[in-house]
Amino acid sequence: MTTFASPRRWFQYRLRTLLLAIALAALPLAWLHSHLESARAVEFLRDRGAIIRDTPDGLVVQIEEVPGGRKQRGWTGSPTDLDRLRHLGAIQELHIRMTFTGPENLAFLEEVEGLRCLGITARGEPDWRGQLGKRMAVCRELETLLVSSRNLENESLQGLEDLKMLKMLGVRHVGALSRSSLDTICKIESLERFIGIVRNATDEDLKKFLALPRLRTIRIQSGSMSLAGLNWLRQNHPTCTSALPVYPLEVVYSLHGKPSLYARGMKPHRMNVNHSQSFKPSLYAEWMKRQRRTTP
Repeated sequence: MTTFASPRRWFQYRLRTLLLAIALAALPLAWLHSHLESARAVEFLRDRGAIIRDTPDGLVVQIEEVPGGRKQRGWTGSPTDLDRLRHLGAIQELHIRMTFTGPENLAFLEEVEGLRCLGITARGEPDWRGQLGKRMAVCRELETLLVSSRNLENESLQGLEDLKMLKMLGVRHVGALSRSSLDTICKIESLERFIGIVRNATDEDLKKFLALPRLRTIRIQSGSMSLAGLNWLRQNHPTCTSALPVYPLEVVYSLHGKPSLYARGMKPHRMNVNHSQSFKPSLYAEWMKRQRRTTP
């Protein structure tokens, strides 16, 4: 005797099939929507002066305001235009040099995927309200972080200790960043290189860097720190092979995220150093040669 499914069961079967077909059809449509959204964001940002390069590992993005009087065209957008970076997909390196107002300008970082290198040079007088580090801490894969800004407070770096893959940290032009900020910096256990300007840091504060098991290179500027203290750190840290003062050096990074240093030609008597250590240009040149030999 032949039996037939009830109309209700047949309807349920057809409904499940229809829902499955809709779900399968939505997958390529979602990919297409994401691709179109990314293309529109790239066009939008490039129209405002952003440099965007596609590499096998992801996008490399450079956004830089060019001061008036120069011929080349730089970034002409506003901080709110940075939100379009959310739609670019995987960004490997991001370098921004522009006028910031506060931590809300970096809200887009929450949706940026795969970021390995981040450089922020903030012009103007931004009010970070102690939130800068927390905004950057969402980039869990970050390996290199370079920050140059006024109005940084010690609280501004809190949260960076959550970056478990961070190897290189550079902070400069910070103004209010003082010795207590080293408490946060020395909690970043993965840190291998540090370059920074820290007000009122002393030789005693250098002992905090012993807590970093992978530290290899340190460049630090402080008017209360001596050359003997840096030599002590290099000799007593198990992995540190180079410890030097920053003096008038600045952190420079290329689009490939390879930090380097360059001198600005300032005279020794204008440098913010401890003159009780009898600083001499010839001794400084000798240290620079040693740094090139010991730092890969």
